[in-house]
Amino acid sequence: MKIFSLHLQSQEAGYIALKDGRKLCLECLDSAIMDTNECQPLYADIQRFYESLNMKLEQQIPLLLVERQALNEAREGDKNVRENSLSSCTKCSNII
Repeated sequence: MKIFSLHLQSQEAGYIALKDGRKLCLECLDSAIMDTNECQPLYADIQRFYESLNMKLEQQIPLLLVERQALNEAREGDKNVRENSLSSCTKCSNII
C-alpha cells in the first residue's frame, strides 16, 4: 500500500525538504504521518472500517513507513525475484 498526497506546488506556499529529496508543504505538515508508530492508529481505523463492511482481514498485514530510496530498493529486489522465478518456471516447463 502506498499512500501520499500529490498536488501542484504553489509559489506562495512554504515547504520543508525531507531527507529523501521530497518536499512537504506547510499546509500538510500538521497532518503528515512521518513515523511507523504514528500510522498504527490510522491503520487500525481502516481495518475497523473494512470490518464494518464485512470485509475483515484474517491476517495481520505489516505496515511500515519507509523513505523513497528504501521503497525503490525493495521494488527492484522484488522485480529481480520475480524474473528469476519466472525463468526457473520456464526452465521447468521445458523439461516436461
